[in-house]
Amino acid sequence: MPRPKPLVSLHGAVNFERLVPFDSKAGSLPLANNDILVMRRAAGGDNLTLSISDINATGSVDIAQLTGGANNDMLYRVGGVWTGTGGVGLEFDGSSMSFDGTDIDMTSGGNVNVDDAGAINVIGSGDIEQGGSGNIVVTGTGQILAPFGSAALPGLTFNGDNDTGFYRSAGNRVAVATAGVGQWEYNGVSFEGMIAGGPALENIDSTDVVPNVLPNRSDLNTGIGSNGLDELSLIAGGVEGIRIDEQAGTIINTSFGNLVVDGSNDIQMGTGQILAADGSSTVPSISFLSDPDTGLGLSSPDFMSLIAGGQQVARCREVGNVQFQLKPQSSFQNSPGEPLLQFHNSALGFYVPSGNIISLAVLGVQQWSFSAASIESHGGGGAGPTMLNVSASSSVPTLIPNKADADTGIGRDTVDGLALIAGGLDCLRVREIGAARAVGFYTTTPIIQQTGVAVTAAAIHAACVNLGLFTA
Repeated sequence: MPRPKPLVSLHGAVNFERLVPFDSKAGSLPLANNDILVMRRAAGGDNLTLSISDINATGSVDIAQLTGGANNDMLYRVGGVWTGTGGVGLEFDGSSMSFDGTDIDMTSGGNVNVDDAGAINVIGSGDIEQGGSGNIVVTGTGQILAPFGSAALPGLTFNGDNDTGFYRSAGNRVAVATAGVGQWEYNGVSFEGMIAGGPALENIDSTDVVPNVLPNRSDLNTGIGSNGLDELSLIAGGVEGIRIDEQAGTIINTSFGNLVVDGSNDIQMGTGQILAADGSSTVPSISFLSDPDTGLGLSSPDFMSLIAGGQQVARCREVGNVQFQLKPQSSFQNSPGEPLLQFHNSALGFYVPSGNIISLAVLGVQQWSFSAASIESHGGGGAGPTMLNVSASSSVPTLIPNKADADTGIGRDTVDGLALIAGGLDCLRVREIGAARAVGFYTTTPIIQQTGVAVTAAAIHAACVNLGLFTA
């Protein structure tokens, strides 16, 4: 029985369809412009093969071929020799793509495989590109699974800047790389700089001794923490050093240790104050790095102490007005050569030789001393004058020419009267009586100057008796 010829439909430009028999042995079927070719295989006939060729003056070249096989294969081939795959599929031979069941395989160079489960696998070294402004969208519960990558080649990167992006640096760790160098890493607990000694931001609750902002990621107990709302704590070695606190719009800085300024830098204040601890009369609160027991302390309110070597040497207080007091200690320099209160040079000033006595030193030598009892000269080899702070009388002098002879000097017998005392006895008295001078020797009543009296032997005798020179 002769084989039936296949029927070919031709759709022309006027959309008119005609069926014509076509014998493949007869060669090619010419198509007019805008013709559409439709081929049908008769029932029970052989496999249908359609070749699309370019026929020109030099010969015929196959462009593509579609073949229907016994298993309903549809194969598309460009060059080379086609071999069947079975099932239903489409195969590109050479740089080929084939439909195999429900799989899509792109082989040679870049290898893309879509398996029965819907997974897309890129096996080779080719790229998957999305051009234009379209998006790559993953819906449902699917994931985009990227390679681990490295700092040099991040698993998630950018077209044209392939050494910048994200990569998996270790288990449960995500890192950021720029220019092929790892810069930052997140490990689930902290966000850290990857350079040696880099910073870290800890994902923990901070306290006044536990920081969560770390300047050095290897020093976990040094950084910035918080004791509560509106507070910052500067922590070193797990110990709070400085606290910055906002209270009613005021910033309060609290130091829990020594504040040391190295070098030649200054601590400068505007209109604020430096508020130090009170200290005491022997423990300064404002001190010096090399001499911490010397400085200023507060012994009581409005009572500031000057402290040297842990001892109070002077104090200043406000009691209605300002008072400054020196408080010498036996352990300090306190001598004529090194006065406690000095003027001009170290050999001129005041010092305290003993309790309740102040001495004036000049050129390193004790000259005068002051006490509650007297003002005393220390010149003249110990024979200097003294002024006693006692009530004077006719037998107790207060102005003593020689301090070694305390009962000889000038005293006072009464108002407007002086007594010249020797050995505790008044030897001469001088008075003012009625605006007139009066002098007496060895008598209790001075002789008043006589006027209008003739100088006779009897008058002279009477005057000498009154002076105590003669007896009556």
